[in-house]
Amino acid sequence: MNNGHEKMRIVLEPQGFLMQRYGGVSRYVVESYAQFLKNENVEVKCPMLYSENMYLIEKNLAPRFMSFFHNIRFKGKGTLLKHTFDKYAEKLVLDELKRQQFDVFFATVNEPYFLKELKGKPFIMTVHDMINELFPQYFPKDTKTIENKLLLMKHATRITTVSQNSKNDILKLYPFIPADKIDVTPSCHSLTQDYKAVNDLPENYLLFVGARSRYKNFNFFIEAASEVLKKDDTLFIVCAGGGNFSDEEKERITKYGISDRVIQKYFHTDELSYYYRHARLFVFPSAYEGFGIPVLEAMYCDCPIILPYHSSFPEVAGDAGIFFELNNKEDLVDKLLLILNNASLRNEYVQKGKLQVKKYTWENTANGCLRTMELAIEQSI
Repeated sequence: MNNGHEKMRIVLEPQGFLMQRYGGVSRYVVESYAQFLKNENVEVKCPMLYSENMYLIEKNLAPRFMSFFHNIRFKGKGTLLKHTFDKYAEKLVLDELKRQQFDVFFATVNEPYFLKELKGKPFIMTVHDMINELFPQYFPKDTKTIENKLLLMKHATRITTVSQNSKNDILKLYPFIPADKIDVTPSCHSLTQDYKAVNDLPENYLLFVGARSRYKNFNFFIEAASEVLKKDDTLFIVCAGGGNFSDEEKERITKYGISDRVIQKYFHTDELSYYYRHARLFVFPSAYEGFGIPVLEAMYCDCPIILPYHSSFPEVAGDAGIFFELNNKEDLVDKLLLILNNASLRNEYVQKGKLQVKKYTWENTANGCLRTMELAIEQSI
């Protein structure tokens, strides 16, 4: 560092931990944070007293007051406490910025409250996707995300994004943002070989993971998969996470005559690997993802993945993806049957996945973020 200090001094904005208990954005921030702390050339301050983020607990990075206040939360004071501590975290961040004893600021979400206190110091931000801009019909009540994100992108010294596809989306929507200001820093997954068994799963199932609404394309998937289930009465669909089925989802599942073969399951983080490892296939029919961490999770767990040739998927999955045309039901049915009925081809894609997933590590992600911060500091000198 050529800043008068031996270490790069980072202020890590904590809103990425505060907005989610689970989720791709907070996972990216937590894993990067953990890697930063391993680097002897880096000093990180993350001003907060409390967060409900479970990844912080996994990494032993939770604030020291977290356990105490987490217990109070379950006595009916959760909403008030969360709002209080979220606002207090903003105050702690602003106090840190006023001291000006840092080299670079890392903004983790699209909240511009800190801009007035930067006073010329460089800051970077991560853009995970452009979902709000590309699919505004799915977010009719969200009037601020697009406005705030654009404001921050204009002011950011540099931007990181998780895929070349997301970078392309930014430049297509906002061609006035310099392309050389945006660095691609891929995400990763956090599954390990140490996982718990799940005892009440069917022996033969297709896997769907996470949220099912809006652009996740669950209704399209159910319509296509129902045709495959009718050809094999031993096959089930397991939906891991995503909450209980809505009335609309129940009606649709019943309409296709498969209500007794579609199962929704809650899971703990240390059980997710088991779901992937025992599935015949993982299907990820989403119309858009900035990156798509489940793609890597499936490959890591030796589970072939079927997904649309669209968005960031070709980039992330590479030749390990079994691709279908987005929203083409016949194509998806054909691909499902192809892999389900061909054990050698299924194994071929398992082996391709083993190689592809090795390209992604959280160390690489963190080092990419650090490189972006170094460039931001150099640009501000």
